Amino acid sequence: MKERSIQSKAGGSKRAAIAAIRLAMVEARSDERRLINQFRDEHIVSAATDFGGNYIESISQIIERAVVAARREGV
Repeated sequence: MKERSIQSKAGGSKRAAIAAIRLAMVEARSDERRLINQFRDEHIVSAATDFGGNYIESISQIIERAVVAARREGV
């Protein structure tokens, strides 16, 4: 999978949104790790986690996993 840098004239919010979407679409953990490292080189700190199931019933678990992933990545 060919990766492109997202460093451009885009503002911070747009760059963050692009990074989030790209990270959400990875299919393998190895791709996820590579993308997180690429973003770090571009001064975008990111983290990722998995979740599934009924969205409404899973909200607290989603938040918990997001916090754990953010702490792990130093976000």
